[in-house]
Amino acid sequence: MSTKEEIEFPVRFEDLPGFSGRFTVDEAEVWSGNNIPHDIDSRLEDLSESSEQSQDDINFLYSAIHAVADLSDAQRRLLNEALYNRAHQMLETCQDDPQSATIEDKAGASKAFYLLAHYCTLMERVFKATPTDASVSTTAAKKKKTKASSTSYIWPEWRFTCLNLFHKLLDGDARALFAMGIMPENFVMLFWKYTLQLLEEKPAGMSGVGTAEQASKKLCIAVLLLACKHVSAGASTGVTVLMTGLLDSACSQEHMAAPIAEICRSSGVGSALVSELMSEVARLNMTELSKGNGSGARNIGCFLIAVASVYPEMIALYLPLIMHHMDSDVYQIRCAIITAMGSTIAFIHQQCQAEMAKEQSSPTGESVGEGNEDSDDVGSGKFNMRQFMRLRDDMVDMLIERTHDVSAYARAAVLKVWISLVEAEALPVVRFGSVAEVALDRLKDKVASVRKSATQLLTAQLEFNPFSGSLNVAHFVTLRAELERRIKERMELLAEEVQATTEKDENKSAVRVKKEKGEADDDEEEEELFGDEEPENTDLAVMFQEDAEIVAMTAELSKCVSCLELLQSVHTAVPKIGAMLSSKTTSDVLEALRFFTRTMNFGIKGSAAFLHQTFSSIWHQEESIQLECLQTFFHVYVSDGGEGSGSSLLPSNEIAFNLVQLALRCSLAELTSVEKLIGEIFVRAKDSGNSGATVAQQAVFKKFSKQAPAVIQALWQMATISSRSNQQGAAADQEKVPLRGPLMVLKMIASSVDVAKLSNQVFPTAKVKVLCKLALENVQSVDTPSAMDDIRVAAICLQACSSFVEASQCSDDELQAVLISAAERLALVVCDKFQKFDNEEMTRAWFAMCEEAVSAVFRLHSTPDVFLGKMIMSTYTSWAAATSSEALDIVIKTRLARFMFLCGQGALSSLLYTEKIANSAKKSLEAKSKSKREEDKAKKDATGEEVSEVDDMEEEMGLTAMADAEHEREFNKVVEVELVANPGNLLGSFHPFIAFVVANGSGEFSDPLVREAAVLALCRYMSVSSVLCEEYLALLFTVLERETNAAIRTSIVIATGDLSFRFPNAVEPWTARMYDRLSDECLLVRYNTLMVLTHLILNDMIKVKGQVSAVVMCLNDPSEDVCGLARLFFTELSKRSNNPVYNLLGDVISTLSRDKTAPVLNESEATVTPSEEVVKVALIADSNTREHRELTPVEFNTTMHFLLSFVTKDKQADSLLERLLVRMAAAVSIKQRRNLAFCISELPITDKGVKRMTELLRQMKDCLFDKDIVEYLKQVVAKAKKTTGKASAGCEVKEAATEFEDFVKSVVEENLEDIDGENVLPQAANSLTSASGNHKKNKKAATTKKAPARKRKPKKVVEESSSEDESEESDCELSEEEQDDDDVAVTKQKNAASASTNEASAAEIFIAIGNLTLRCERKFLRD
Repeated sequence: MSTKEEIEFPVRFEDLPGFSGRFTVDEAEVWSGNNIPHDIDSRLEDLSESSEQSQDDINFLYSAIHAVADLSDAQRRLLNEALYNRAHQMLETCQDDPQSATIEDKAGASKAFYLLAHYCTLMERVFKATPTDASVSTTAAKKKKTKASSTSYIWPEWRFTCLNLFHKLLDGDARALFAMGIMPENFVMLFWKYTLQLLEEKPAGMSGVGTAEQASKKLCIAVLLLACKHVSAGASTGVTVLMTGLLDSACSQEHMAAPIAEICRSSGVGSALVSELMSEVARLNMTELSKGNGSGARNIGCFLIAVASVYPEMIALYLPLIMHHMDSDVYQIRCAIITAMGSTIAFIHQQCQAEMAKEQSSPTGESVGEGNEDSDDVGSGKFNMRQFMRLRDDMVDMLIERTHDVSAYARAAVLKVWISLVEAEALPVVRFGSVAEVALDRLKDKVASVRKSATQLLTAQLEFNPFSGSLNVAHFVTLRAELERRIKERMELLAEEVQATTEKDENKSAVRVKKEKGEADDDEEEEELFGDEEPENTDLAVMFQEDAEIVAMTAELSKCVSCLELLQSVHTAVPKIGAMLSSKTTSDVLEALRFFTRTMNFGIKGSAAFLHQTFSSIWHQEESIQLECLQTFFHVYVSDGGEGSGSSLLPSNEIAFNLVQLALRCSLAELTSVEKLIGEIFVRAKDSGNSGATVAQQAVFKKFSKQAPAVIQALWQMATISSRSNQQGAAADQEKVPLRGPLMVLKMIASSVDVAKLSNQVFPTAKVKVLCKLALENVQSVDTPSAMDDIRVAAICLQACSSFVEASQCSDDELQAVLISAAERLALVVCDKFQKFDNEEMTRAWFAMCEEAVSAVFRLHSTPDVFLGKMIMSTYTSWAAATSSEALDIVIKTRLARFMFLCGQGALSSLLYTEKIANSAKKSLEAKSKSKREEDKAKKDATGEEVSEVDDMEEEMGLTAMADAEHEREFNKVVEVELVANPGNLLGSFHPFIAFVVANGSGEFSDPLVREAAVLALCRYMSVSSVLCEEYLALLFTVLERETNAAIRTSIVIATGDLSFRFPNAVEPWTARMYDRLSDECLLVRYNTLMVLTHLILNDMIKVKGQVSAVVMCLNDPSEDVCGLARLFFTELSKRSNNPVYNLLGDVISTLSRDKTAPVLNESEATVTPSEEVVKVALIADSNTREHRELTPVEFNTTMHFLLSFVTKDKQADSLLERLLVRMAAAVSIKQRRNLAFCISELPITDKGVKRMTELLRQMKDCLFDKDIVEYLKQVVAKAKKTTGKASAGCEVKEAATEFEDFVKSVVEENLEDIDGENVLPQAANSLTSASGNHKKNKKAATTKKAPARKRKPKKVVEESSSEDESEESDCELSEEEQDDDDVAVTKQKNAASASTNEASAAEIFIAIGNLTLRCERKFLRD
C-alpha cells in the first residue's frame, strides 16, 4: 500500500462528518434521547457477531457513540461489545498474516480502533457524570455472580479489557495496519491522550489501592509508554505535542510525576522526547507558575525529584539546563533541584564503587572506567568515572553553598540531602568534616525545622561514620602523627634511591664523555648537571604519586584528618545541642536526646554531663519526649544502642554495673530522675504492651522482661561482693564498688514496682535477711565517709523492706527479729560507734546517715521512742563529757552539733510516727464501727427487728463527725504540746538550749557547723508544734537578716516554706521578710527563695500582692537559672482562671516605671484642691513603696514585654490602657513617661482603646516633647490601623486612629525645636511640678475655676467596665480592707462629677483617678 493509500484520521471525533479523506461519516444520523432507533439493540447484537464492516455500519456506530450519554446501560454494553469484538477480530486477522491482509482489512481495523478509542473517551465523561455508577467498584462487581451479571454494565471492567486491547495493538508491528510501519500521529494521539487522561483524573476503578486498581494503573502506563515510542518514531511535531501534554500534566497534577518519570526512563536519555521535555522545563517561568496556589512550580519540582529517583542519569546530563532555576525566587523548585542532586550524587557514588570493584577484579589491572573525559554521552553505556566524580564534587560544592539559602525550606532540604547521603554511605569520606561544619553552623538557625535537620545530620554522621566504632580524639591524633611520619620517611627513602641512581648515571655519563671527547671544561659540565636537576625533581614527584604505599598512606591520612574535623565539630556542637534540651520546641528536645544517645555510644568526650541533663526530660509534659528520654537511657545503659529489632541487650552483669556506676556519679537532683527512669524500664518490662511505644520498642521491653530477674540477681551479687571487700579488702584485679551503689539501684526498682510483685523480684524474704546482715557487717568498720554513706543507703533499703513486710503481712518471726536487730545496730552507729571520729568531714557524713538511721529505727523497731531517748542521752553525755574534760575545741563542736541534729531529727520522726499511730488507730476504730454496723444490719435482716436505731440517729446528727473531730483534737494536743513543747519530756527540755545557740548572743556559738545544726534542729522543732513556731519566728527571721553564712540563710528560707505549709496563719505576717531574700547577694539563697515562693504561691499558701515587684526583678537576675525560674513562675501563674498576672500589673508598672530622681511632693503641696490632692496622695503613696534596684531602659522593656504578653483579653487590655494613659498624663518625670508609653505600645489595641486614646489626647500633649514617646505612640497608631472590627465600627476606628495620628504630628511640628534639641520635659501649665509652686498664690483662682468644672460628667473609667473588670481593677489599685472607707465621700464626688458640662482640663481628668484612690487617703494620712 502506497503512501497515498494510507488512511487519515481527524483529530476530533466531531470532525469525522465531512472529513475529506477515506474515513468519513457524511450520512450518519444525529441521535438524541427522543429519536434513538427502537431496533438499536438487535442491530448492535448483529454488529457484534459480524466481522464485515460497511459504510452503513460505520455511520450507525458513529451515531451510537455520539449518543452514548442517552443510551441505557444495556445498550452501552452492547455497543461496547460490538466495538471491541470488531476491533479484536480485525486486529487478529491483520497481525496473524500481515501479508495476506487486504487494504480494506487494515483500514477497517484502524477505523474500528479509532471508534473504540473515542467511545472510551466519551464513556469516561459519562461515567464521571454519574456518581451512582462511579460508586460501583471493580472488587464489588466481581463478587456479584448472579444471572443478572450478563445484562449489567460495569465500566471499570470494560475499561481494563479495552486497555488490554490497546496495549496489544501498540505492542505489535505497526506494519500490520499501516504499510509504512509508522502509525499516524492523530491515530496514536487517541491512545496516549486517553491513558494520560485516566492517569490524571484517577476515576473509579483506578483511584484505589486494590489489586485491580493497581493493575489498571500499570496497564495505562504501559500503553502510554508504547504510544510514546510510536510518536518518537514519527515526525517531530508528534513529539512536541506529546511533550506538551506530558508537561501540562506534570504541572497540573502532582501524582503524575512518577508515571512521567517512568516514561522518561523508558524513552532513554538520548531520545527526542526527553530532550524536548527537559528543554521545556528549563524554559519555564517558575515565578508565573507559583502564582495562585503555587501548585505548578511545586508539581514540576515533584517531577524532577521523581526523575532523579528512577533515572538519575537524566539529571546528571540535563542538570546544566535547569541550574538557572536555583536562582529563582520560588523556593519549591530550589528544594526540588537540591533533592534531585542528592539522588544523583548517590547514583554516581554507587557507579564509582561498582567501577572500582571491576577495576580491582580485572585480571589485566586495566582501568575499565577510563573513558573519553570530554564525552557527555552519559546514557551511552560507557561510564566515565572521572567525569562523574568531577560532576559529583561540583554538586557537593553547590549543596554546601545552598546551606545559606534565604528560605528555611531550602536550608532544611539541603540538610536532609546530606542525611540521606550519609545514611546511604554515598558521602565521600574526605567531605565528612566540611559537612559537619555545615551542620554545626545551622544549629543556630532560628527555624526549628532547620535546627532539627542539622541535629539529625550530626547524629547520622556519628551513627554511619566510616572511621571507627569508638571515636576517640587521642587515638586519631596519634594516628595522624604516625601516618605523617611514615609518609615522610617513605618520601625520604625514595628520594635517596633516586639520588643514588642519578649519581650513578652521572658518573657513567662522565666516563663516557671523557672517553669520547676527552677532558671537558668544568663550566660545561656544571651546566650539564644543572640542566638535569629539574627533570630529576619532576621524576621524583611523579614517583611519589605513583608509589602505591604513599598513595595508600595519603588516603588514610586524609581519612584521619576528616575524622578529626568531624570530631571537632561534634565537640563544639555538644554544648549547643545541650542548650536545646531546655527548648520549648518539641523537635529540638527529641533530636537532642537522640544526638546524646549516639555521642555516648561512640564515646564522645564531654557528652556524659549533658546526658545527665537529659534525665530530667522524663518529667516533661509531652509524652513523646518522655518516651524518647526513656529510649535514650535504655540505649546507653541497657542495650547496645541499636535501633528497633536490631537492638540487643547487654549481659545482665554489665547492665547492673552500668546502673550502679550511674547511681554513684549522679547528684541528688539527678538521682530522682534516674529513679523514675529505672522504675519505668522495669515497669514497662512487666507491661510490654504499654501505650505510646512503637511495636519495635515494645518488643525490646518484652525482651528485657525476661532478663530483668537476672539483672536484680546481679545487683544482689554485687552488694554481697562489695560488703565482703569492705571487710577483707578488694582483690587487686577487681574493681571495688561501694555497697551503696547496688543498694541504691535496688531501692529505685523497689520504689517503682508494685509491692505485690516484689515477693520473687527485688526484696524477697531471703534477700531482706541478706540486706540486714550486710548492714550489720558494715557496722563493724565505720571509719570513712564512704562507709557512712553505705550505712545511710542500707537504712533507706531497710525502710523499703519494712514497707514490703507491712504490705505483705509477713509473719516470719526470724525476719522480724533480724529487722529489730538491724534497728538496734543502726542506733549503735548513731550513738557509740562514731564517738572516735571528731572531725567536720565525718560529722557532715554522720548527719545524712543519722537522718535515715533514725527514720529506719522508727520504721523497724516496736518501741522507737525508747531507743530515741537512749540515743539522745548517749550523744548528750558524750558532749557533756568532752566539755567537762576540756577536750579539743573541734571535739566539743562536733559532738554538740551531733547532739542538736539528733534532737531535731528525733522531733520530726516522732511527729511522723505519731501521725502513723493516730491514722492506724482511726482506721481501726472506723473498721470496728463499720463491722458493728454490718453485724447489726445482718441481725436486723435475720430477726426482722430494728436494732441500733440510736447509732443511725447519731450518724445522721453528725455525732460520728464530732467523734472524728475529738480524735483530731486529741492528736493535735499531743503533737502541739506533748511531743516537743512540754518541758517535762526529753525532747521538750532541749529546745530552749537550741534556741539559745541559734541566738548566739555572746558569740560563743559562731562555728558554722554548730550553727547549721542548731538552726536546722530549731526549724524542725518549729515544724512540729505551732506553739514553738510562733515563739521562735521572730528569732528565726532575725537570724535570716543578720546571718553571714549563705548555707544557713538557705536552710532558713527552705524551712520557712515548710512552716508556711504547716502553719500558714502564723507565718503570714512575716511573708515580706521572705521576699527580701530575693535580693540576697548569694545566688543559692536567691534561687531557693524564689523556688519556695513559687511553690507557696502556686499552691495558694500565700498571696502575692505588693511584693510582686521583687519577683519581677528576678527576671533580670545575673543568673540564668533564677531568670528561668522567674519566667516559669509567671507562666504558671498566668494559667490560672482569673489571670492573676493581669491583676498584678498595676503595681508592677507603678513600681518599675517610677523615676527615683523625680521630685517628690510634700504634704503641703498636696492640699490645694480635692481632685489634685487625691492624685498627689496616690503619687506619694507610690513613692513610699519598698525600694528596688532601678532597671535600665533595656531591662525594663524586656521585662514588660514578657509580662504584658499575658494580657490577652480585650477587656483587660482596654482597662489597662486607660489607666496607663491617665498615669502618663500625670507623670512628673520624662523617664516614667517613656516607660509608660512603652507599656502602652506593647498592649493589644482594640476599637475601644483607640477611641479612648482619642478622647484623652489633649491631656497627653505634654508627653509629645520626647522623641522616644513619639515613636512609641507611632507604633500604637500603626497597630491601631490594623485593628479589625465590625464593618460599621471599622470606619470609626480608622477615623479615630487618623485623628490621633494627626494630633501627634501637629504637636511634634509645633515643638520641633524642642524635639530636635535635648529631650527635656517643659514646665507645662497643667503639669503637677509647675502647678505645685503656684498653689498658694492662686488658691482662690483655682477654687473659682473648680466650681463649674464639677458639673461636667467625666468618662467613667470604672463604671463602664464589666463586673469582672471591676474586681480585677480593684485588686490592681486597692487592697480589700480599704474598700469600705469613705463611701459617702465617693458618692458625693461621683454626683458632682456627673453634673459637669464644660471643657475638661488636666485637673478634671484626675477626678477619674480620685474615684479609685480616694479610699487610700485616710489610711495614708493616718500612717
